[in-house]
Amino acid sequence: GLYLVIEQFPVIAFIAKWMAVAFLTWYGLVSLRRVFQTPEESWLTSGDDVAPSVMRAVTTTLGFSLLNPHVYFDTVVKLGSTGAQFGPERWWFALGAATASFLWFFTISYGAKQMAPALSTVRGARVLDSVVAAIMFIFAALMALAPADASAQAVVNTVKLGPCDDLTGVCLANPTQRYQHGVFGQPFEYGTLLTIDAQGSALQPYNLPYEQVFEDRRVRITDLDDDGTQEVIVVVTHRDLGAALALYAFDAGTATTSASVFPMAQSGYIGAANRWLNPLDGAVDLDGDGSREIAVIETPHIRPTLRIHQWNGSKLDELARIPLDGHSNHQMGSLDMAGAIFCETGTLGQAAVQIPKTKSGDEASVFLFDLATTSLTATDLIPSRRIMSGFFDQNAACQQLRDQF
Repeated sequence: GLYLVIEQFPVIAFIAKWMAVAFLTWYGLVSLRRVFQTPEESWLTSGDDVAPSVMRAVTTTLGFSLLNPHVYFDTVVKLGSTGAQFGPERWWFALGAATASFLWFFTISYGAKQMAPALSTVRGARVLDSVVAAIMFIFAALMALAPADASAQAVVNTVKLGPCDDLTGVCLANPTQRYQHGVFGQPFEYGTLLTIDAQGSALQPYNLPYEQVFEDRRVRITDLDDDGTQEVIVVVTHRDLGAALALYAFDAGTATTSASVFPMAQSGYIGAANRWLNPLDGAVDLDGDGSREIAVIETPHIRPTLRIHQWNGSKLDELARIPLDGHSNHQMGSLDMAGAIFCETGTLGQAAVQIPKTKSGDEASVFLFDLATTSLTATDLIPSRRIMSGFFDQNAACQQLRDQF
């Protein structure tokens, strides 16, 4: 519910934070003022001549609950974002949190009743108000001095991280059930691409709009144009239009700025919901322009089609589209996305493409792609057996293929 709104508009958490700071500061000042009141002005005696009423009880209760901004920051932002990581079990978390809250406040109420004789004196009241004021000011200061984007990132920091690239700290995160295609046999996808520091804390998140998800289980890091800046290759899916190939820039940051990721280019969507694509490992500079092309297999479970994409500004243009017969790089329900590779051959305009067969276990075929004719020709080359699922650049595997040309 509201958590999804906060996910798309983190500024809500930022506003809630400063409302909570203002409330804590105000409450601390009120408590501090009571410390210096004369006994005649004390809250212990100021209400003696006021007849109790239902309205007074209701307004006092509202002041500590629904009219308290800190309630929304804690229960909606913090508890909401924490509970979202538990998926279908989030209702058990909510029940546990509500039960713990009830027991906590019941204990406080009961304890206050037992301590009433001591707190009913002017001295006791001043001690209590002094402690309350100190606590309010401390928490207000800690919240106010937190990084400016801490509240917005609280939504991400409490959510379970997904697949990460250990070298760069780029991760998929924020599992969400807003799109349930199930190509990986799991009831969730990811809504966020972010960077983390050495301690695993979120640095800079990039949140997709509600209608999109990262339908992926890998973070592919490479430098397509050898400019020293790395790119991130991921699969982005629109709930109505299916999957697209996306390219994000990775900024490693500096001594004073955090590492971050931001979108650079994207292909067109397949055009229908529940249609997916899976990138091949490796990239090849087919036209000699200094930028490598990327290969994917569209709809690997129903009509596998090899697509070759070229990075042009904000677009990943399609250079070739070739239907595949009996070959694919993914099985429905599997978390394994590796197995097919896209490699240089040493000849400009050509690439070696190794793709597993769909009905023969680990066997694969090696094809030769030719850019000039946009054709894919079967070869009798021996497939490489060194497929490393954790690396996008399959240097060792591709070398075994190049040695046969």
